[in-house]
Amino acid sequence: MATHKVVIAEGSFGGITPGIHDYRGQQMEVSIAPMGSVEQVRAASAGAHGVVVGLQRLHRDEIAALGSGVRAISRGGIGL
Repeated sequence: MATHKVVIAEGSFGGITPGIHDYRGQQMEVSIAPMGSVEQVRAASAGAHGVVVGLQRLHRDEIAALGSGVRAISRGGIGL
């Protein structure tokens, strides 16, 4: 079974535990990382399939710095 890697911006949501989770029969590897700068976004999203942010803004430079495998960005539960 493939593992999807999702990184959540630090401070976005409470109560989420990093690690491997089962979601509808799929394994999800969840990590939490700071995303306040281009360098942090680049480091945090390397190897990720998706990024989740709360109210943090991702500007053009941050979006350009996302890892090449990122296929989904979610902001507070709404896909961008």
